[in-house]
This record gives sequence, structure tokens and C-alpha cells, in this order.
Amino acid sequence: MIMTQPETPTRIPANGSYYTSVKGTPIFTPEQNKGAHYYAFSDYGTAYQGLFVNVKLPTEFNSAGRRTGFLAVGLYGSLGGVDLGLRNDGTGWMPCYWDTVGGLGANYAEYTAPSTATNAVICANVANANTVYFYVRFVNASGNTVGTIFEKQLQVGSGNFTFSGGQARCRYYRFASLVPNIGVAENRKDGSYMRGAQFTNCNLYNGSTYESWGISTARVVSAWKVYPENITLSWTTYNDVFNINHT
Repeated sequence: MIMTQPETPTRIPANGSYYTSVKGTPIFTPEQNKGAHYYAFSDYGTAYQGLFVNVKLPTEFNSAGRRTGFLAVGLYGSLGGVDLGLRNDGTGWMPCYWDTVGGLGANYAEYTAPSTATNAVICANVANANTVYFYVRFVNASGNTVGTIFEKQLQVGSGNFTFSGGQARCRYYRFASLVPNIGVAENRKDGSYMRGAQFTNCNLYNGSTYESWGISTARVVSAWKVYPENITLSWTTYNDVFNINHT
């Protein structure tokens, strides 16, 4: 979903007619006509070597036959972002990725969450200049693995990720969205919704320990929501709680 942007973007106003910043100012110009959504970004640098989040899957979801939901994290280099997460067009939550720089991406329907899945554990990092690591494990209410674990090294476009002292320079981000399908006009009264979802236990790995990555922490420098009348968002040191309603 994320648009290709330069490493040091032009300063964006904190608030606009269709979006509201909840921390700092947006990293890139907030997207219009992509449904209600929010982003949270870390700073750019080499301080961290990977991310970990638990995704609590929505308790209520309706694509209305018009939208696709995304619950995702990402790695943002000097040229743009690589989205890594889950998508659902009404057929179930499945791993997916999209590299805005290389124009590479895939959906992995064979790893779709079983009906018993309540959460998904996600890990991601930059493996090298042309590859990112992406891991997804669905679990049930008892914490047991269900379905097939997804773990892949994924190709990305060259030139986006550079290194210093062996560590990748990047920002880490996460987002939740309910996006109109290709060819479908935006209509934020179409009856679609995504409710009861959360990002929990959000952490960044500094090479030896994990550090909390909640919006209230220093690890998040920018967060904003688009069409705030259609999305609620609250947060703690480790968790984001959100609901999207196009009703």
C-alpha cells in the first residue's frame, strides 16, 4: 500500500483535511481514496536489526465484496517501502508482500489462516541488499500453531537498502487498512468494516534484546490516521487497538 518516497521527504503538515497525526508528522503525503487506515513508523537508521509483532485477527470483518483488508509491517529504505503482512479480500487472512521499489510482490493463498486461528506472529528484517526475511505463524486461542508456518527470503529491488557496519539502514513500520479493490471507486459508506483487531507485543530487536515499539515509545517517531471519522486508534507501550468502519 505504501507509496515510493525519498529517504528524507519534504516536511508534511501534521494535519490535513482528510488525515490527523497522532505523533510527529507523516513520513510521506498521506494517501487519499485508499479507505480509512493508519501508519506508525520508527526513525531511519541502523539501531535495530528486525521487528516482531503479534497480530490479533479481527473479531468482525466484512469486505463488502469491494475491499481488501491489510494488517502489515514493513521495511522502509532510502527509496521506499516493502510491505510484509496479511491480506483478506473476504477469502481469509493470508501472507503477502509488496515491494514498491522493485515492483515485486505475491499473495500466498496456500498459507491462508485456518478458521481456528485467532492471532498471527510476524517477524521481519532486511537480510541483504536484495532480500528481506518474512515469517508468519498462525496460532489458536490456546497459543498452539495452526496451519502451515510461512518463512521465506523474498527478493526486493536493488538500491533501497544500504548498510553501515553490517547493519541495514531502514525504518520499521506497521499499518492497518481496508482498501478499495482495483477498479472500485472509494465509498466510505459501503458497509465494509474491520473490528476487534490489534497489534500486540510490538518490538524492535537491537542485536541483543527486544525494545518496546508502541506509539508512546521513542521507537515510534511518526504515526497518523487517514479519514479519522472512519477509524478509531488507541495504544499502549506495546499494543495498538483499532477499528475501521465504512458504515
